[in-house]
Amino acid sequence: MKMFLQTTWPLEGNREIVVQRFPFVIGRRSDSDCSLSLAFVSRRHCEFTRTGDDVLVQDLESYNGTFVNGKRASTPLPVSHGDELKIGPCSFRVSVQHDTAEGPALAVEPPAAAGFAARKSNMDDASTLNSDGSPFAPLLPNASQN
Repeated sequence: MKMFLQTTWPLEGNREIVVQRFPFVIGRRSDSDCSLSLAFVSRRHCEFTRTGDDVLVQDLESYNGTFVNGKRASTPLPVSHGDELKIGPCSFRVSVQHDTAEGPALAVEPPAAAGFAARKSNMDDASTLNSDGSPFAPLLPNASQN
């Protein structure tokens, strides 16, 4: 199973985080599985774990919090395809790709090397709404990346 966390924030190469091993820690420390050197990210901000086919995220007592669809992840919360994950104020869209040997595959294409525009749009899908009901901004490649 792979999980893709995609954002429109200018995160210097981390606009898409690929989670394919568990546990997986996101934090500001360089020894994190994914290091985000941003002031609002705690040294060990959140951790992803896997139980069977479920991926869970838990905030690691960070100052700015970790949220799934607006709910604070102070205890492990399930993370599913289409969810909005917020690390402090930075919002990510979750995409899950199941390995074919693990069960039914979701219709998720792997990210294109050139950017996010190659991914099929699902703007009419309810999964593209933020917790407040507003549409999640589509991910478009940054002109400086091409």
